[in-house]
Amino acid sequence: MKQRALVIALVVGLHLAAIWLLWSTQLRITAGAARENLLLLLLMPASPPSELAASRAARAARVRPERRPLEAEPGANPPSVPEPDAAIQPPIDWAGELERAAKDAALADAAPQPREFGFPRPAAPSAPKAPEFAWSHAHTHRIEMLPDGGMLINLNDRCVIVFTPFPFPFCGLGKKPANSHLFDHLHDPP
Repeated sequence: MKQRALVIALVVGLHLAAIWLLWSTQLRITAGAARENLLLLLLMPASPPSELAASRAARAARVRPERRPLEAEPGANPPSVPEPDAAIQPPIDWAGELERAAKDAALADAAPQPREFGFPRPAAPSAPKAPEFAWSHAHTHRIEMLPDGGMLINLNDRCVIVFTPFPFPFCGLGKKPANSHLFDHLHDPP
């Protein structure tokens, strides 16, 4: 029991050490490091155009009070027109983008390829054909269907069981010659 408590304490200590190491060595990013302007883009669900125009008009009436035009003083510059909001973008033309991408891909395929100067290349290694070994038919074809609807189960190279409504076992007589070609290709190069 004492050894188990020691192991648990050791594991907890190692975990705490790993967490402290990761926490103390993490990179801290300062706010002054980012010099890019951020753009906030709000995606609104599509509304019918009449509702959209009405909501824009109501919002414009709330935001901007009615102003009367200023009379221009002689020699003064005319008031500048405010620029439209940068966050409002026209909708993306997906069909046009698809056509542009297809044209770019077609031009990339038609672009000239690197020239071949006829330098010799190493020949691809051709895999030699592996020698075949005569496998036992009974082991590779354990169950076979007979043309008259019966079934044949090969038990070994000599004995079979034939199922035509009833099972009938059959075995061959005599000696079977040994297959002596098992080690013929033992010393062939790989």
